[in-house]
Amino acid sequence: TMVNELLSIFAEFEDYDAVHHFATKALKLVPENVKAQYWLVYAIYHSGVITLAKKEIQQAKSRLTAEEFETLQKFICKDESLPYGQLFDE
Repeated sequence: TMVNELLSIFAEFEDYDAVHHFATKALKLVPENVKAQYWLVYAIYHSGVITLAKKEIQQAKSRLTAEEFETLQKFICKDESLPYGQLFDE
């Protein structure tokens, strides 16, 4: 979607506040937007708040279907800038 493209552009420019802002708004409108959920975790992590990123993943797990959450995990796993093991250690 256009929103996800916009989030990608903000991320390229390392504008994590904008990514966080628009990903949050996108999720309020379309809670099942897994890509927006990914970008929110991405922005939180890259803003230096790892514990909050982990908390956001746990909240996403309760909001998303099992299939959607699996897709979110794949997005995070494919992103080499995100420490998958650190974010998903239970």
